[in-house]
Amino acid sequence: MKQKILPLILLLATPTAYGAFVISSPDNGTTQGNAGTGQSFTPRVGMIEDPGSSTTTIDLTSFSLWAGNGGSGVAGRNTTYLLIYDASPVGAANFVGSSTNSIDLDPASNAPLGTELSWTFNNLTLNYDTTYFAVISSRNTGVNGINDIGFGFQNNLANPYGGGTALADNFAVQGGSDLRFTATFTNPVAVPEPSATLLSGLAILALLRRRRS
Repeated sequence: MKQKILPLILLLATPTAYGAFVISSPDNGTTQGNAGTGQSFTPRVGMIEDPGSSTTTIDLTSFSLWAGNGGSGVAGRNTTYLLIYDASPVGAANFVGSSTNSIDLDPASNAPLGTELSWTFNNLTLNYDTTYFAVISSRNTGVNGINDIGFGFQNNLANPYGGGTALADNFAVQGGSDLRFTATFTNPVAVPEPSATLLSGLAILALLRRRRS
């Protein structure tokens, strides 16, 4: 009987849920002007919910910025991707990955203040403790000579985000200033759903009763 119980328990308790985790920097009503080129961030810093003490990597699924005043037209803004680097792309940085979608920032320049602009990623695996640079580009590859596209995003000055900073012209770090952003992640290590745990417990009780009868 024990040989029959164990496989069933393992089957019912198999991890199936991955959970969503978020870091963000809220808006306080100001605008970056037309020079916002991206935002640096560290997955571990400001993470809402705890993905677990053993977490070393986490998968990026989306990254949102919010339109401010839009600024003036800039060449290449009609098709923009969000690229992720492990350091400033103007220095010695490794290209990590690109968004799966592009956003036309030209119409967004006339969008109401506060329009959410969201780039999605195909579970891009990042190191939990590394600081990354999310930068806007008309290219979806990390080739040399990445172009510098500025846009007027909403800004956050009142509550600086501790894991990164806003990026201005030529991806320059803006100390003490952040763009309004939200990054959403999924934990690559599955965790058991409560329903699976409950089912496994019920299965054990049922089998024990059958064994005694």
